[in-house]
Amino acid sequence: MNAGEKLSISSDRADAVVSRGYTAATIRTQLPKIELRVTGFDIVRAVNECIEKYKCRKIKVVGTFNMVYGADSINDIYKDVDVSCCMLDQEEYLEETLRRLQEGGTEAFVGGNSLYKKAEKLGIPAVMLGFGRESVNKCVDEAIRAVEIRRSEQAKSARIQTIMDYTFEGILSTDVEGRITMANQYAQNILAALGEELAGKRITQYFESLPIQNVLKKGERFLSEMYQLERMVVSVNCVPLVIRGAIIGSVTTFQDITQIQEEEEKIRKQLHQKGFVVKYKFENIICSDSKMMETVRMAEKFANSDSNLFIYGETGTGKELFAQSIHNASSRKSGPFVAINCAALPENLLESELFGYVEGAFTGAVKGGKKGLFELAHNGTIFLDEIGDMSLKLQARLLRVIQEREIMRLGDDRVLPVNVRVISASNKELYQEVEKGEFREDLLYRLNVLCLSVPPLRERGNDILILMEYYIEKTRSKTNCILHGIDQEARKEVLQYDWPGNVRELRNFCERLSVICDRQTAGKKDVMAALYGGRAHFPRERMEYGTEERIVRGFGSSEKEELMEALKRCNYSRKRTAATLGIDTSTLYRKIKKYGIHL
Repeated sequence: MNAGEKLSISSDRADAVVSRGYTAATIRTQLPKIELRVTGFDIVRAVNECIEKYKCRKIKVVGTFNMVYGADSINDIYKDVDVSCCMLDQEEYLEETLRRLQEGGTEAFVGGNSLYKKAEKLGIPAVMLGFGRESVNKCVDEAIRAVEIRRSEQAKSARIQTIMDYTFEGILSTDVEGRITMANQYAQNILAALGEELAGKRITQYFESLPIQNVLKKGERFLSEMYQLERMVVSVNCVPLVIRGAIIGSVTTFQDITQIQEEEEKIRKQLHQKGFVVKYKFENIICSDSKMMETVRMAEKFANSDSNLFIYGETGTGKELFAQSIHNASSRKSGPFVAINCAALPENLLESELFGYVEGAFTGAVKGGKKGLFELAHNGTIFLDEIGDMSLKLQARLLRVIQEREIMRLGDDRVLPVNVRVISASNKELYQEVEKGEFREDLLYRLNVLCLSVPPLRERGNDILILMEYYIEKTRSKTNCILHGIDQEARKEVLQYDWPGNVRELRNFCERLSVICDRQTAGKKDVMAALYGGRAHFPRERMEYGTEERIVRGFGSSEKEELMEALKRCNYSRKRTAATLGIDTSTLYRKIKKYGIHL
């Protein structure tokens, strides 16, 4: 290598470079460069060799800073020999320097390989400055550590870059001047024209109205701001990049609004295909009553089993809340949870929903057929609510599915195996239904392997007040109501009330009370108005339970009772109620009018 010539070493030839002297100064590389340092012992050995070989009295140690550092300090070791150093960082001046020093009285020189060869060529006495084993070992150890650190940083950078490039949003970082220092592939594809590099460009070149100076100078954050690019509208976030309290730049992310909407729609479709989303866990069950807490403990035990479970409880007690919590704590929690109200659909529709059908199975069948809920619940849980209202025909088919763990779609001759845990629920005493011939005894035994009874709200004591506070707070967080609670006299009324609709009725009551009350604390009058819906002028014995159903029942009629039960189960939907009772809608209207039922 000639003097002044730069040596370049690429990463495909080495992992690190070890060198010294002028070689270290001239090598150009992105690799870790470790310079072999000369120790005082190396200089002493070379000086002693020079004295012994040339019998000289004036010696110069010539080289780069790291080679000659400390040479002057060894002069005190020699009484009759003058040892000094000459620092020279540019190899092209080596010959000129040697001649000048020789003319000044220097008898011999000590230096690296370049000096030794140059002196030998000029006929000038010189000794090559060597290095000991300890220096080499130390340098190699340092090189190994540098390579390990570099490889670790490269792996980390590769992971970060891969994450950034496969993130479906643009990511840009800038320096304190607002110039782009890094851009991921998404940003490069969206912003760069004709393959130009984004690095070095000002970010305001692409987002003109972005208040980047407020971010860089004041540390402000801009989140979910809408910006119009040439081809799209994007949502932009821009935050300062802070290290040790100092702002060193910014990070900006952006995403196409259309893409966000498409992703949301895709997720909704996937969730719909999987079935209902499980929202509840055991920690969502609010209670302090000992009876209810024992029910929760029992349900937690049932979650560890895979046996079929029957949940009994009045309307509105939270049977599905328990079903979802049990599923969420079971080994099937990663599988689907599919729920259906067996009382809400007529027999023929319920059958097709449960077991599915093939194309052409019946008039109106969807082209290509349709999976049933049992298929959708494969490897998960199916929740059959109000199973006591299922027809005997469907009960027989359900029994076979539970026994054989296989289903057959309507109109098909193929049998499909299913792995499903069945959780069923009803507000009816199914053993009484069996005695009346309305429910199959063999099916009940299949469903009722495990049994959980959810207590009604009226038996849960102070849970009523705890739940009421929870629902009032929840309503206040969503609306502008000012209600915070009720006074002591009103509490007595709430605790004395029978709550036939249980927790569902309590929730509705709290929402209604929050709307009608214009004070922070509701009194007895407010509570009575919310409880009885404006019928507080009725005699006490006529509004014992505070619902239209209880008033109608007071006049006593089995057909009235059946009608009211059906209306309540179908959330007072006339169309669904008529379908459940197996009568025309016009017939239902006549009966409602006949018995004076107000909806």
